[in-house]
Amino acid sequence: MEFRGPEEADFENVAALNRAWLTLLQHQTELRRGLEVLPAELIERITNLTLTEITRLAQTPFLLFSFREDEDAYWTPRAR
Repeated sequence: MEFRGPEEADFENVAALNRAWLTLLQHQTELRRGLEVLPAELIERITNLTLTEITRLAQTPFLLFSFREDEDAYWTPRAR
C-alpha cells in the first residue's frame, strides 16, 4: 500500500490551528482547563507567550492540543 506523506498545506493547517489555540489560551481562561495536568510553571509560561513565541511554537509539525474525544469524563459537566 502506497502512503503519501503530508503535504506543505497540511503543515500550514497544523500551524494555523496551533497558532489559534495558543492565542486563545492568552485570553480565554476557560480553555486553560485542559492544561491542568501540567506543572503550574509551565501553564504560566504557555499562557504568557509573546506573539513571536506563539508564531514560532505553532510551527511544530504536530497539533499542540487534543479534543480529548475519547475521555467521557472530560466532557461531562462538573458539579458546581
